Amino acid sequence: TGMTGNPVFLWVGRLDHNKDPLTVLAGFEGLAKKYATASFYMVYSEDKLLREVMRGIEASTLLKNKVFLLGKLPHDDIEKYYSSTDYFVLGSHYEGSGYALSEALRCGCVPIITDIPSFRMMTNDGQLGALWQPGNVTSFAEAAIFAMNKPLQTEADACIDFFTKKLSFDAIAETAMSHYKKLIESRSKNK
Repeated sequence: TGMTGNPVFLWVGRLDHNKDPLTVLAGFEGLAKKYATASFYMVYSEDKLLREVMRGIEASTLLKNKVFLLGKLPHDDIEKYYSSTDYFVLGSHYEGSGYALSEALRCGCVPIITDIPSFRMMTNDGQLGALWQPGNVTSFAEAAIFAMNKPLQTEADACIDFFTKKLSFDAIAETAMSHYKKLIESRSKNK
């Protein structure tokens, strides 16, 4: 992938108000002051806020050399980027699910994502990585530092393990089958 930095942060999501890239960039700028070798890569398909994002990067001497806008990538290539990354970040204010988060966990990317119901569930009630309050730059920075203070390999392994046990197709199918069996048993008892 050619990704460099230590640590490496990755964004995979739309550049829109819900995903809130401007808050994430502002939080990353604060981190970059402390972590001189950090880098931030952004993969996105929709670019409603691209101008604002680019202005924010250009206005910051720190961000100019640390933030890389990759744009839209073929979906088959994205796994390589997840696998080259330490931390996955998003600033979503709401989500029905979290496909990018699921992919990131599968590849061992430690999440630094907003504390919303779907993300809380997908991070084992916030035990994986760190959660932060949507729209809050300080909360993002604090969550990132908290996540970065955890042993990276241990946390990455925990992400993969949780994905395998709770979010993989096999795990979802097993959960669905369990619910169906309970429903059938319940109906059989009521006959």
